[in-house]
Amino acid sequence: MRLFHQSWDSTGDGTVGGRAQLEELRRRFELEVERFELGRDLLQRDPHLNEAFKFANQAFSGSRGSEASWRLFQLVFIVTELGALACREDPDNERLRTELNSVDVLWFPTGGGKTEAYLGLILVAMYFDRLRGKERGTTAWLLFPLRMLSVQQLARVSEIIYHAECIRDTNDLGGDSFTLGYLVGAGNTPNQLRYDDSNSWWRGIKLFSQLDQAERDSRRLVGACPKCSNPDSVGLDGDVVEQRLRHICRACGFELPIYPSDEEVTRFQPSIIVSTVDKLTAFSRNGELTALH
Repeated sequence: MRLFHQSWDSTGDGTVGGRAQLEELRRRFELEVERFELGRDLLQRDPHLNEAFKFANQAFSGSRGSEASWRLFQLVFIVTELGALACREDPDNERLRTELNSVDVLWFPTGGGKTEAYLGLILVAMYFDRLRGKERGTTAWLLFPLRMLSVQQLARVSEIIYHAECIRDTNDLGGDSFTLGYLVGAGNTPNQLRYDDSNSWWRGIKLFSQLDQAERDSRRLVGACPKCSNPDSVGLDGDVVEQRLRHICRACGFELPIYPSDEEVTRFQPSIIVSTVDKLTAFSRNGELTALH
């Protein structure tokens, strides 16, 4: 990054305006370099952040294979954001507090690896939370426009959170298991587990549990099992006693850590919530959402 910075032509297009524009771009790039250097230095100084970063890498290695590696932009993005995470433990540090004023836009062509980049950062944050004493609760809330939220995206988060939980359990980090919440609404999943006449297909968890398996499984959110890697073995059961909708692999019996209804998300406060942008408006009329922390 430093070598690239030094290679820029300092004269611009020869005009006063051109030189001023170039100097502004150089200043912004210098800030990018400094923020990356801060993240790199924090990995050396903060043992919890360093360990969280290692755990996140181990989780992705379990998901992608031991030969997998980060793309350069993914690694730089994750490390650049570490200052904002470190500020949670050192809020009086002025340098770290300035990181909270930054909002980064990560742009790359479709299929280039943006999802892995922000999931990598989320995993670092989840492990960092546990290492600094947070035993449960939500670490990240992913908000999508409805047209961009697909089952494929949810399946990718489901897979990586499974591998993240394996690392958490193996290293005895304590607290609740890592879980995934789906907060979208009545058109896809029920807002409430009891009967809700505003939703044409949902008639309550008791009646849902009495449907035949094929009908229940048609309402699943994820088909692939992250444990046995079967691409189409996950079904959906209704648990009337514990008031839960459970995604169960019909092949190996593994229960995916997914809370698919609004009611379950607010009750169990999953580690990662996948949601739509419009759900933010619910804060003004649903006091239960204030439980998320």
